[in-house]
Amino acid sequence: MTVQAGGRESTHAACPASRPNLWGWDAAQHEHIQVALVVSDTATATIEGINKTDIPGDFVVSLGCSTELFTGTQILKARVLANTQNLPPRQPRVIGRPASLQAQDPCTIGKGVPSCQAQTQQSFFMWGWYSGREYLDCKAPYPYVWNYTYTEADGDGVTSIGFQFEESPQTMDIWFTNWSVYETGSIVVTLACSKTNQWAGGGCGPITGDPSCSVLPGTTKFNCSKAFPGVCFATYQERCSAADPILDCTKDSVFPAWCQAACGGSP
Repeated sequence: MTVQAGGRESTHAACPASRPNLWGWDAAQHEHIQVALVVSDTATATIEGINKTDIPGDFVVSLGCSTELFTGTQILKARVLANTQNLPPRQPRVIGRPASLQAQDPCTIGKGVPSCQAQTQQSFFMWGWYSGREYLDCKAPYPYVWNYTYTEADGDGVTSIGFQFEESPQTMDIWFTNWSVYETGSIVVTLACSKTNQWAGGGCGPITGDPSCSVLPGTTKFNCSKAFPGVCFATYQERCSAADPILDCTKDSVFPAWCQAACGGSP
């Protein structure tokens, strides 16, 4: 199935009459396509692919079919794959297992996160052989999410893939999959949260207070998270004079506004 940019498509697949009992499914997909089970019965499954990027992508579904009746407890709801290549201007996804992520400070991943604060999120429980999605937010005055790490209370069978999108720069959208049937436990995620908005250029100057210059027309944008309860703040650009740099600024309802010199020239 081909999923157009910003779209979603589903396919209905059925086991053959020679092996009519559905036991499971799998998918091959381009890395920017999210694939999940919509509905299933004893012989069929409807699989949906969601594309949040600005280029098309494909996914291919395979069913596991048997002559024997299904004896498991549930069919896995979602599949996620490892990273293959990045899709600029989207940020690289953070993908890994606890063994590679839990020992690190998320602020030091890669080249390090500027103006960073590690923010530990509320734990959640994960059943064995289960996939689930979590929307996790950075809080002001460090509202921009860059990376994450996580710890697993029992075992090391959980993998994850994190998505970041320009329209909600404070939210890390993470799919977790527990590949173990027997190992369950709590997952604790720590976000790398920054005062620097990586979608505005990744930091091209020091963080300063808002000089309250003229706001450039058409640059004000309100950002609200996907998590509940929602976190919202405003971003805008301003300039004091033609000889001064353009500033990328952030303001929420509690903390004073701050700014940073923008990358590039005029907006």
